[in-house]
Amino acid sequence: MRFPGGLFGAARVNLAESFDTVAAYDPGSSAGMLHIPDLSGDLYAGSLPLVDGWLSGIGAKVGARPIVFIAQNVGVLIGVEFSEEHVVRLVEMARRLYDDAVRPVSPMPYTVDEAGRLVPYRVARDHRAWREITAAESTLAAQVYGSQYEHLRAEVDLRPVPGVYPPRYRVEYHPDAEAMARLRAVAALR
Repeated sequence: MRFPGGLFGAARVNLAESFDTVAAYDPGSSAGMLHIPDLSGDLYAGSLPLVDGWLSGIGAKVGARPIVFIAQNVGVLIGVEFSEEHVVRLVEMARRLYDDAVRPVSPMPYTVDEAGRLVPYRVARDHRAWREITAAESTLAAQVYGSQYEHLRAEVDLRPVPGVYPPRYRVEYHPDAEAMARLRAVAALR
C-alpha cells in the first residue's frame, strides 16, 4: 500500500484529523493549560507537536508563544507564554506529571522557531522560570546519561571517573583492539 507523502505523512494527516486540539484549547479555562491524557496510547498525543502547524496554531490562536511538554508517554501538556509566572506554573505542572509518570519522557518545555520547527523553549537567566527550566534540562540529561551508563556498564568493562556525575569516562590513549571490539558490539545493539 502506498501513502501520499509516505507513511509518516499519512500518520501526520491522521493525527491532525483525529481531534482538533487548537479548537479545544481555551486559554481562559484550566489556568491556561490543556492536558491531553492518552492513557490507552491510541491518540498518539505525544506525537502532536510533530504535526506541521499544530503548535504554531495554538500560539496564533491566543497571540502568545506556545509551549508544549511531553512529560509522560501517555499525553501532552499545552500552554502559552502569557507571563513569566504562567511559564513557571506550566513547568511545575509538567514536572509533577514527569515525576508521577510510570514511563517519564521529558520534563523540558518545547516551542516552535520562526520556521515552525519544534525546539527547546529557552529563556534568559533573569526570567522567573529560568531555574525551573534549567532543573528540567538537568533532570533530562541525568536520566539519559544514567540509562546510557547502565547500558555501557552491562556490556562494556569501562570504569567511570570517580566523583563525576553524570558518569564520564576518561580515555588517555586509543583503546586497544579488545576494548574497540566491545564498543563496536555495544554500538551494534543500538
